[in-house]
Amino acid sequence: MPTMISTRAAARALALALLLGVATGAAAQAKKKAAPPVKAEPAALPANLNGMAMAAAQAGVRKCLPRINQVTTFLASNAQSGAMLFAPPQEPDRGLTSFSLEVLASNALSYAAADFVAIGPTCTAVYESVTYWESTCAQVARAIFPSFPLANPLRQFVAVLDGGALVKVFLMPAGSNCVSIKKEIVY
Repeated sequence: MPTMISTRAAARALALALLLGVATGAAAQAKKKAAPPVKAEPAALPANLNGMAMAAAQAGVRKCLPRINQVTTFLASNAQSGAMLFAPPQEPDRGLTSFSLEVLASNALSYAAADFVAIGPTCTAVYESVTYWESTCAQVARAIFPSFPLANPLRQFVAVLDGGALVKVFLMPAGSNCVSIKKEIVY
C-alpha cells in the first residue's frame, strides 16, 4: 500500500525544494558573474642580468638567476663567448638548468659547462672549464694557476692542483702541450 503524505508535509517538501533550487540557482548565477581569477605577476627580474641569465629567465627559471648571472659572468668575462641553454621543459625552478659555453679569450679557447639547481632557498652551481694550452702542464701550473699547490694525481697522468675544498684544476698532457680542466662548486 503506498504511503500517504499529508498536504502540509507535501507543502513543506515543495517549499524546501524551491528554496534549495533558488539557492542553487543563485550560487550558479554568482559563479557566472564572478570575475576571472587574477593571475599573479611574475617576480621582478634582478637588475643587470647578462644574456645567459636573461635566456634562463625567458625559459622560466627564477630561483637560480642571481647564481646563473654570477657564474656565467665569471666564465665569459673579458672574452668572446657563445652559449647553449638546457632548461627543464616543465617546472624550470625544480630541475637542473645547464649551459654549455665556448669562450675565446686572448690567450686560449675554452669549453665550459655550468649546471645550476635550486635546493631549498639557495641555488647550487658546478662548472667545469676545459682549456687547451700550447704549453706543458708544468708551465700552465706555474703561469696560469700559481696559487694552486700540486696535490696527488688522479691516477698516473692527470695532475691535480688544489684550490681548496671546492675548487680543483686537473692538468692532462696533450702531446707536448696541456689541457686544463678547472672544476668548482658554488654554494
